[in-house]
Amino acid sequence: MEKMLKFMVVHADSSIPWEKVEANWAKLANVENATWIRTCYNKEKGMRFCVWLAPSEKILATIFDELNISYESIIEVEETVPDRKKVIEQTTAFLITNLLEGVVQYGTGFRVKALNRPVAGKTGTTNNLFDAWFMGYTTRYITGVWVGFDDEAPLGKGETGSRAASPIWLGFMQRVLEGKPVEVFPVPEGIVFTKIDAETGLLPIPESKKTVFVCFKEGTVPTDSTKRPGEITEADDFFKKDL
Repeated sequence: MEKMLKFMVVHADSSIPWEKVEANWAKLANVENATWIRTCYNKEKGMRFCVWLAPSEKILATIFDELNISYESIIEVEETVPDRKKVIEQTTAFLITNLLEGVVQYGTGFRVKALNRPVAGKTGTTNNLFDAWFMGYTTRYITGVWVGFDDEAPLGKGETGSRAASPIWLGFMQRVLEGKPVEVFPVPEGIVFTKIDAETGLLPIPESKKTVFVCFKEGTVPTDSTKRPGEITEADDFFKKDL
């Protein structure tokens, strides 16, 4: 694996409209031999400080030159990137992703379904509607949107993460992913899918009104079946029957 260095790219042209900045980011989303980390924006001076990982300053400069994106300077800010270390099991990560996909499919992130591809994410809203978030990701990209005021003022009635932040996330990601193939989150070894009763979380029976497929780690799939209507399986149920 080629060693990656960390660079800060300074953009100092305050006359560039925000629409062009967004268009430039759409171009940079296709870059394969460099990785954007974060951007800091000085609103008063109209300057952007973008941190990138790349094999060399020359390669990073070539990327911007070929895409016709202007910059003031490229500065190496750290010698190397620390070695990556696994902090969570793949099966655990997939279960979390699957739960967050549910937020989009069935919960407060429903607006993001318009992206028409697998997305995992979570809305967020602080007390008194001071802040609204949507943090979401696909198989290749992760983006976070925050909406709020610098002086911690309420955003207004109903301005939650779902209503205020997720539409912004959706609009940005539609541009980034335009023309790219739809990808599903890969299922790691050790994950199994099982049909369960949606009301009880146990194995379904013919009388189950609604069933869903749910993923589990191997060895954690429910083994008990849902009780049949009127069925007594434990002593406590016998004594509660006529209550």
